[in-house]
Order: sequence, then structure tokens, then C-alpha cells
Amino acid sequence: MIVSEPTEIRSLLESYEKEFALDVETHGVTPPGKPELPTCALMLNRARMEVISFCGISRGKEVAFCVPVAEKYGHGYCSTKDLVEAIKPVMRNRKVLKIAHNMNYDKNVLLNHGVDVRGIYCSLIAARHQDENNPAGLKDRATQVGMLLKKYKNQDPGDVKAFSAYAEEDSIAAYRLYLAYEGRDPRHRNL
Repeated sequence: MIVSEPTEIRSLLESYEKEFALDVETHGVTPPGKPELPTCALMLNRARMEVISFCGISRGKEVAFCVPVAEKYGHGYCSTKDLVEAIKPVMRNRKVLKIAHNMNYDKNVLLNHGVDVRGIYCSLIAARHQDENNPAGLKDRATQVGMLLKKYKNQDPGDVKAFSAYAEEDSIAAYRLYLAYEGRDPRHRNL
């Protein structure tokens, strides 16, 4: 579900009962005259949001949504400034657990935008702790909770609906992995 209104974004985040997963899709910004560089640790301070997605339990049901930013997708979507203002209070609240599969990356990208994320859980670290001998990436581990995720390279970031659905699936997978790793999903207690 694509959400564009700041008040709806904040309301949905506040409806999550005690935790939610997030996933930030980004693009790197390179200095003028430089070739486009891949987004990596060296580019982290320049990474900018294209889409952010969330997933959690609201009123007893799993609810996921994503927010494409206007600076990438144009009129009709939420500006980064309005998005930041809508999510900042919830992201700073330590009583609400924020889950991401690579929290270090997502947290730093959000910090680039002035959002200090507190109360965090990284399912990538949990995946490595669970089994250090196998790949720990989200696409690799999602199969443990019955999900087959698409690879980023197969996604067209210009297609807002398809790219948003891709981002939303990532936050759903991160949330389900968290539940499985913490023993809260009876279908996957053996992880």
C-alpha cells in the first residue's frame, strides 16, 4: 500500500502495537562531474531515500505500507522533509522497537536526513548469530519464513508501484524473520 500523506504515515506508525520493521531504498549522490558510484560504506553519507517501507502488527493484523518520496517520484508523493517530520517522533521513541535487516545502513541513511533511530533490532546480526556459515542477506534468509524475494537488479526504480511493492516485501520479510528468530512465530520455531 502506497501512502503519501504525512498524517496518515504517522498514524499508521503509531498504530503498530510494539514494534515494526523498516526498509530504506536509496540512491547514491555523487559529486558533479564524477561517474555514478555504487552505494556502499564510502557513499553512505551521500545516500538519499527513494522509498521507505514499514511492516508491523496493527489491530491484530500484519500491515505493511511504503512511502515513495516526491524528490524521486514527483508531485503527489510525500516530500522527504514532510516524511522526516512525520516519522521522527516514532523513530526516536525507544519503547517502540524498530527492526531492519541491515539496521546499520538504514539507520545511517535516516540519520543523513536528520532522523535518529532509537530502540533497534538488526535481523542481519540475528541471521549471522543463528548460522554464521550460510549467507545472511535478506533475500537468502527470507526463504526461511516462506518468502521468495526479488533481487534489486531486476527492479525498475522508475516504476513507483513495482519498486514500492519490492520495498514493502523487504520490510515484511525483515519483520517475519524477527518474529521467527525471537521464537514468536509458531510456524518457524526451529530457526
